[in-house]
Amino acid sequence: MRTNFCILSALVAGFLGGLASRYIIPAPVHAQAPAVPEEVRAKKFVLVDEKGVARGVFGIERGGVPVVEIMDSKGRVWEARFQRPPSSLFPDVPQHPGTPALLPIPK
Repeated sequence: MRTNFCILSALVAGFLGGLASRYIIPAPVHAQAPAVPEEVRAKKFVLVDEKGVARGVFGIERGGVPVVEIMDSKGRVWEARFQRPPSSLFPDVPQHPGTPALLPIPK
């Protein structure tokens, strides 16, 4: 009789513990789940090569003009400036060589 009572008590306790872990205790937090931001804000975005050297940048100049600059392996800067008139859908033709407005000046 005692053995049957022990087995029945263990089954009931396991069943109640399973219910408690499912419905009473909140779900655990998963720290490894990737968090995807809805928005990223920055003054400029810099592209770097495998050595960490800045090779490209997208940003806003002091006058409020958006600029895309890309530097080739020889240190020449290609840039596209998005200026007025606002009815133009395409930026100015990339100019080469130029002086970097947003990229660090190569040494």
